[in-house]
This record gives sequence, structure tokens and C-alpha cells, in this order.
Amino acid sequence: MNDWLEAERLADQAAELFESGRVAEAEEAIRQAIEIDGDRAEWHHQLGVVLQISARPAEAISSFDAAFDLAPDEPEFLQSAAAACAAAGDLTAAACRLETAAKITQHNDMLWAQVIEAHAACAAHDEAESSFYLAETYLETSSPLCLIALGGSLAARKMWSRAEWCFEEAIRLDGSILEAHRRLADLKAATGARDEAMRVYERLVSEAPVEPALAISWSVLLAEEGRTTEAVEVLRSVLESDPANAGAHFQFGCMAMREGHLQQAAMTFQIVRRLDRHHPTCDLALGECLIGLGQMGDARRLLAAAVQRIVESRHRILMASDLEAAGQLLLRASMPVEAAEMLRMAVKHEETPSVTTLKLLARATYMAGDLDGGKVVSRQVLRREPDCVASLSNLALASLLQDQLGLSAAWIRRGLRRHPRDPALRVLRRRWMVAYLRSIVRRLPGLRRAQSSGMPSA
Repeated sequence: MNDWLEAERLADQAAELFESGRVAEAEEAIRQAIEIDGDRAEWHHQLGVVLQISARPAEAISSFDAAFDLAPDEPEFLQSAAAACAAAGDLTAAACRLETAAKITQHNDMLWAQVIEAHAACAAHDEAESSFYLAETYLETSSPLCLIALGGSLAARKMWSRAEWCFEEAIRLDGSILEAHRRLADLKAATGARDEAMRVYERLVSEAPVEPALAISWSVLLAEEGRTTEAVEVLRSVLESDPANAGAHFQFGCMAMREGHLQQAAMTFQIVRRLDRHHPTCDLALGECLIGLGQMGDARRLLAAAVQRIVESRHRILMASDLEAAGQLLLRASMPVEAAEMLRMAVKHEETPSVTTLKLLARATYMAGDLDGGKVVSRQVLRREPDCVASLSNLALASLLQDQLGLSAAWIRRGLRRHPRDPALRVLRRRWMVAYLRSIVRRLPGLRRAQSSGMPSA
């Protein structure tokens, strides 16, 4: 009995210590309570919260999972574990836990929407779509939140018409959800219907208080349309109500960079880094500024760290277009290995990657020294664009460098049939002839020895 009372006292003490900001002491107290009585699910959850605040997500996951094992009917323990998985960079594990939690609660459409978004965020779009239909089975009706989440997954794959239907259906079911209107406006802007997108933004701003995410999206479109003064005013209105809004500061930095004010943009991006250390594209934008300012060494160090975070932190995976832009930036910085990594991720993001992305990937792969990998990508390009002279030239050159003279000759012949006056292919033909003659010369001593010894030549 005394042990039980002591455990309760320690758990209460841990809660008080945590509330007063003494996190390390709170951890010690709750661990002592668990050591006395390890069957209290809420104490394991309490420890998990302490560990997550201490930026130790892997340990927090173990504690949250232990809490759920002790109380398998409590979905909030799984939700906490999912948040810790996301912090650790494993959205697949997060989605799995969220889905289990959603099945327990069954009728929580917000939770089902989180499941769909978690799958989509790590480019598991088939799983996202499956989760949407599973949610409809459990909810027994269409959910606007789930439709918005599925629409985001479809838009990421550039399946524009289906994504547009999802957003419009979500608005039909519940027109008060601003996120659906914003996503629809973003989609229209992305597909070239800028006038329609502008009308949606202006209507929303006139009907309701400006929501920061909506205002920032509107400012982006205004800036792209050359209405810079209006874009600045919109962003200032966001910062008046929320001075620490990283998204608004980031857009100010992007506008400064587009206008050539690189020093100002770099300082603004530094502010964003302090406000949101997990911002997905700030380091890339800052790296681009540093390249423009001639600070190549600093740019490469920053970009290398950014690439590592993107690769490791799967919960922060970017859109395919962002990854493609990152690949182009890394090529400018003479970082082909990292560029190829980003471009491979961009290709995986899309069911049918664009030819432009594939060409960039081929270029980065060749520059990184991976001739076999580059040849694979060049063949993919030729299946989509059979007359691509760059791909034909690259395949011929790569084969030549690998001493595959017969294969190189075949690619050169194919290229010259399609592009008889192409200077690069003509140069390659001369290089091939030199390589062929050298290969004959290399064999001559062997032929002479074979003849002098009376052996038949090969």
C-alpha cells in the first residue's frame, strides 16, 4: 500500500515539475513512479510527453506505445505516438498508428483526414486513396475534411480534375471550411486559371476575416501577377496580427529575391530560420541567395545540410515541383550527387514524371559519375521523346567512355539518322573513330606474336 501511495505522489510531483518547466526533474519523478507501478498507462503517456518536449522522439514513441499496450481502447495514446513518429521523420509509422486510432473511434473524420494527409506527405498516394475509401466505410458518409485531404494527394500528383472535384464537393458539403476554398484557388492558379483563382481569393477576403494561410496564398498570386504593392499590403496585414508568422516573412524574402535584392532576401530568410527551423524550403531559398551573392562555399554547406534533412525527415517531403527546383539549384552549385538525390525523389512523387524532370535527372546522374544510372534515365527519356538529341548523345558518350564501342556506334548511327547535322554527334563520331583505331593498335602486338609463333590469329 505504501509503495502505491509513493508512486501516486511521485506522479503528481512529476506533473507539478513539468508545469513549472523543470523537465529533467519531472522525467526522473515519473520514471520512479513507473518503476514502482508499471501498469499505469497514463504514467507511460506522461513520460512520453516529457520525452517529446525534451526532443527525444524515439524514446517518446516507446513510452506512448507502452501506454497503448496497457490501454488498447484509448486512441489518444496512439495519436501521441503518431505525433512522435512524425517528429522522428517516420510518417509511415505515424499513418499506421493514426489509422488504428481512427478505426477505434470510427466516426472521427478529422482523424481520418490526418491519416490520408500522413500517407500523402510521404508520397504514399495509393495508401492515401485507400484510406479515403476506408474512411467512407467507417463514417458511412462523405467527409469534407477527408475530401480536402484526398484532393491534396491528387493535386500533388497533378491529377487536377479529380482534385478539383474533391475540393468542390467539400465546399458543397460544408462551405464554411476556408481550407477547401484556398486549396481550390491554389489549384486554379497552378493550372493557369489565374483569373478564377483571383476571384476566389477576393471573395473569401471580402466575406470573412483574413486567415493567414489564405492571405499568404493570395499574396503569392498577386506577386506573380506583378501586383507587388498589393501583395506587400496583404503580407503586412498578416504580420500585424501575427508578427512571428514564418510563412509571411518567407514570402517577403521570395519577393525581395525576385526583385534582385539578394542581401535583403538573405536576411529575411535568416529570420524565417529562427522562427521555423523546420521550414521545408527556406534553406534552399537562402542557398540560392548565397550563390547569387558569390558565397559559394557557404551556399554548398547550407544546401548539403538541407538535402540531408529533406532525405531524413520524410514528414517534410516537398512537392515534386519543389524537389525539381532543388535539383536545378544543386546543379548550379556543382553538387550533382545531391541534385540527383532530389530529382530521384521528384520522379518518385509523380506517377508519370515529366520529360523535363527526367532530363535533369539524367544530367545530374552523369555529372555525379554514375554512367550506368544515367544511361537508364536517358533510355526512359527516349521512350517518351525518341528524337531527344541530348539523350542520344549522352548514351553514345557514356558507352564510349565504358569502352562499349559497338553500343556507342549504334547510338551514334541512330542519332545521326535523326539529326544528321548535329555538331555534338559529329564530334562523337570522330572520337569513336579514334577510340576504334586505338583498340586496333592495342591488339596488333598480340596479332604479331600469334603469327610469329605459328598460331592462328583470333
